Amino acid sequence: QRNAAHVKFYAEHDADINSEDKNGTTPLSLALKDDESMLEMIVNKSNVMSHDSAGNTPLHVAIMADASLEKIQYILSLMDNVNARNSDGDSALYLAVLKNRQKLGELLLAKKADIFSTNNKNYSPLHLALKSGGSVQDWLITSQTITATDGSGNTALHYAAEWELKDAVTSLLEKGANPSARNANGETPVFNAVKTNDSGLIDTMV
Repeated sequence: QRNAAHVKFYAEHDADINSEDKNGTTPLSLALKDDESMLEMIVNKSNVMSHDSAGNTPLHVAIMADASLEKIQYILSLMDNVNARNSDGDSALYLAVLKNRQKLGELLLAKKADIFSTNNKNYSPLHLALKSGGSVQDWLITSQTITATDGSGNTALHYAAEWELKDAVTSLLEKGANPSARNANGETPVFNAVKTNDSGLIDTMV
């Protein structure tokens, strides 16, 4: 009840949803703990891209708080671009991959989340998923993402070969990835495999 009163007060006074009290609690974190109506009261089109002291948008905060899919869907409904990164360079999709939240990941992919977006440690959702393998790789690699390219024209298979992730290469090929796809420099995933001098990887590719 106290949470609700707090949130309502903040909403009515158009206060900063990311302002922290002495315990580090924010109106947004309170609303995420309450029912969805509280969230709808304070998160809107005008502040959905705001960020806290760590550069997190409400979407980042909701994912890190393990908020329900329904609450995250509400936040997503207000957003045109889901690729904002926090101070660590992490995107919402990166966090979804980290937590292996398939349904959330699928919602983000449907809103054109970038699988190639790297964080400050040069890790992308793609790198994390291919390295982890298993179910997270299965849901991240779809008929859309398998042919997607980054700004240099590289596909997931280009990177799997470059990173010498043999299991990922095998899985991508089984899903129909094209070993002859050319990037902006005219290089193919096979070429990337040859550059590694990893004979097992090269055998897998050709």
